[in-house]
Amino acid sequence: MEIEIIKEYIPEDNKFSSDPECLKYAGILPEGYKRVGKCSNELALLAKKTLIKAWGTIVEVKEGYKYYLLRVEPHYHFKQGKNGFHKGCTIYIKT
Repeated sequence: MEIEIIKEYIPEDNKFSSDPECLKYAGILPEGYKRVGKCSNELALLAKKTLIKAWGTIVEVKEGYKYYLLRVEPHYHFKQGKNGFHKGCTIYIKT
């Protein structure tokens, strides 16, 4: 299914950076969205490509009849290195 990019921006109140302290903001859901459980391969690939963008970048997209928001934000996984903190792109779906 084709993905339409609607808007790309960095919010004025962006709180994300390479500082691990910003992890405390990563759990805050964008208003009107929830985390996506599963997504298409195309959407996952777009999220991966979005990682080159600046911290806090938001990309609003439409795939079929569904609206998504991709946000470059800190991720933390216990399996990666010393502390597992890294740049990630979370996919949210409009509720």
